[in-house]
Amino acid sequence: MSDAPLPPPSQRRITSTRDKAKMTYLPPDLDVEALIASTPNFKAIPRLDATQLETKESFASLEEFIQKHVIAGGTPLVIENWHMRADWPWYIFTTQWLTENNGTDHINVRDLNGGADVKMTLAHYLKNLPKLANKFTPHDYAGKQQRLYAKDIDCPVVWRDKLQEILPPSTFYLSAQGDLMSSLPEHARAENMMCYFGHEGTYTPAHKEMCASLGQNIMVDASSGSSEPGTSIWFMTQSADRDIIAEYWLSRMGHDIEVEKHFASIDDLQDAPFPVYIHEQRVGDYILVPPLAPHQVWNRGESTLKAAWNRITVDTLELAISEALPKARLVCRNEEYKNRAIIYETLKEYAQILNGEKPAPHMDMGKMRSDFVRLFRLFDKIVLDECFSPELTPPAVEKIENEYNVTCSYCRGNIWNRFLSCKNCVEYVEGEDEDCYDVCMDCYARGRSCFCVSKLDWVEQHDWKIIERDHEEFRQTVMDIQGVSDDNPVVSLSTGLKQLGRKSLARVCQEQLKVRPWCDLNKNGLEDGEEDEETKKREGKSLNCHVCKVRHDSWKCAECSSCTKVYCYGNLWRAFDMDPFDDILCKFAWKCPVCLGVCSCGACRKKGETQPYEPKGTFLGASTKYFADPRSTESLVDFAKGNLGWIRDLDVPAASKRKRASTIGFDYLGMIPDNSFDNGHVPVDPALDTRIAQSPTSLGFTAVNAENGASSADVEGRFLPASTENREEIGSNSFGSVQAHLLIAQQDRMREAAREEEGSDQSRGVLVGGGIEEGGQNGALHSTAGQMGIELHRNSNIFNQTHYPPSIRILRLGMLVTILVLQVRWIIVSVVTSQAHTNLLQRWKRILSPSLRRPAYSNFQ
Repeated sequence: MSDAPLPPPSQRRITSTRDKAKMTYLPPDLDVEALIASTPNFKAIPRLDATQLETKESFASLEEFIQKHVIAGGTPLVIENWHMRADWPWYIFTTQWLTENNGTDHINVRDLNGGADVKMTLAHYLKNLPKLANKFTPHDYAGKQQRLYAKDIDCPVVWRDKLQEILPPSTFYLSAQGDLMSSLPEHARAENMMCYFGHEGTYTPAHKEMCASLGQNIMVDASSGSSEPGTSIWFMTQSADRDIIAEYWLSRMGHDIEVEKHFASIDDLQDAPFPVYIHEQRVGDYILVPPLAPHQVWNRGESTLKAAWNRITVDTLELAISEALPKARLVCRNEEYKNRAIIYETLKEYAQILNGEKPAPHMDMGKMRSDFVRLFRLFDKIVLDECFSPELTPPAVEKIENEYNVTCSYCRGNIWNRFLSCKNCVEYVEGEDEDCYDVCMDCYARGRSCFCVSKLDWVEQHDWKIIERDHEEFRQTVMDIQGVSDDNPVVSLSTGLKQLGRKSLARVCQEQLKVRPWCDLNKNGLEDGEEDEETKKREGKSLNCHVCKVRHDSWKCAECSSCTKVYCYGNLWRAFDMDPFDDILCKFAWKCPVCLGVCSCGACRKKGETQPYEPKGTFLGASTKYFADPRSTESLVDFAKGNLGWIRDLDVPAASKRKRASTIGFDYLGMIPDNSFDNGHVPVDPALDTRIAQSPTSLGFTAVNAENGASSADVEGRFLPASTENREEIGSNSFGSVQAHLLIAQQDRMREAAREEEGSDQSRGVLVGGGIEEGGQNGALHSTAGQMGIELHRNSNIFNQTHYPPSIRILRLGMLVTILVLQVRWIIVSVVTSQAHTNLLQRWKRILSPSLRRPAYSNFQ
């Protein structure tokens, strides 16, 4: 967290507009220096000269400065003029060298307008960069021009080796002095040294480096001379301002910075209540990005070629465990860097060095000892949360081999050791291993799981006895380093569990597995009958929420330990900022908002006996159905719902003055290209045999609705099957549809694989005119529907069967709309009448029950 806490809501300078800000493009002739000079909160990034780094002492001083200024201080830094050094290899850092040596490599280029990846060769992309850049002029730069950005391209090995020779070792990728990812086995390391090739108008939205890591980015080549000079404008911030920045993005612009979908306009940044550091990156500029510091980049000119990578240090691991990973888990972002595994493996390596079992590398031994103590504190916290409760019956645990690749099916986070697995929700894909539903303990404690909800099995990847042994050895090493002190004791694992002061994460999962009911997917929820509300109320299985006055199943509510008040987890999360695990389930005695004197419900406000609580920050909701496994559900809290209903607009005139359009980004309808093959834009790559630019909708994939905060653009090229778009939330009668969803998802993948083998051209498109063409005008309609987040099932041939006459296509469309209307009407009628039918059934059961219970042989006695 940042050093300065957020001000109370009544003192904020930020006002919630509740609308999403539009995408605002930067003009090609923007004067960066004049912009910095004319704006009070715009500052130039501090710079150092690389030509002054000649001796080992100068590099050592630079390492100390980076630690103090970038890592600890959280301020960006630029080390410029690397290209002016004598050891700079000009001959390989050129587009010509790339074309000659890697030109035949197939790369995925991101179409920023269409939100899809376009496959082409590297030579074809580099060749067409001038054509792409020339479409942008000072008078026409925000239209339908193609914006093709080659992102996350594997860095050539020659480039990596040369940069390793030139740049400071403590800042380079997988360096033993500065990157703890080097402690992992080679097969477990994340390949994150990438290249970024862009042109005028391409950009990267505001984001933070993954897992609170340190970012490094150097521009190795750019267009110059007669062509438009290539540069990149960086808008950066300080790590200490990340909380107020996140709130500003949410309440002022209507976007969640954790989703990484919005490029903030200059107007919004000028009004920001925090400093913004700006730098125009040129060839030889080496930019160091602090951990958790939001930043965004805009490319200019004909071409820019950059290399970038991330590093893991003890400082970043502390931030990742405490802050970055919980936020990434909420929005289901991949954890590529395996932070917990890095902590464990680094401790084992350092312990061998400190105990004399392994030769010491070229590192400061004093720093290694200090880092070891800090890493042990993190490891101790991780292991304590994996401890089962000694007061409960130890569960059966399956042991599997550790391959560093187990991922949570819900949040996509890396699982280090223990997790829960459902053997009922298994997907079988031909030619692949069975896909069990694995969920991390963090997700399960917060109500995230498969539709079965309970009866999950425990699995671990490390032998627990070995974990206990290693923990004790690490503890002894820490005591050797810092000595035995009563002020800062280093206790054993069993003692630490007793002194934890709360329930461990594993214990909460143990308890919840007993409380939560198992939902059999082989039944539709009605075979065994359902108890009426009166029976559930009488038996304590249904409780009334103090805030929403709605009855919920008892396991979906939190009961106060000091009074009889009951709150549902959804209201506690949205209205009182209470996390289901951190603030409720892990406590031995939980006090409700009434007992704490902060309840903000209508009844308590009228009584005036409490100080109503207002959420500390804006939460727009994190819809995860586009990223989580389609077998997933949220049974305690619907995190897709935000807390805007609990936040008051403090400055209504200001909010009205800055009202934005309710749609995100830009006009999708205006981005569908004309159906012309002679428009001067980038043609199809002739080096590829088939048409390559595939529309997600033509393959049965759905572009995500951007209003839900999860647009298909910039989500690592990942689109979800259409069958998962309308996944139902869990309910008493929804389980019968789960198997249908699983079957549809499996059939979709099999059908997709068969289509790729056949090489059918019907599911492929042609890159022309800045977008994707599919069968002429009808294909454009199909692509438009996909970009607007409208799901069109792949089996519907209304749009892609061009041989039908227009009248037939209109008739088929009308029939489809009629069917949809009838289905919606049937659902509404079913919902309205279901309760009446249930009450009637229960009434007849009570009338007939005496006769039904009478034995058939009673008359013969």
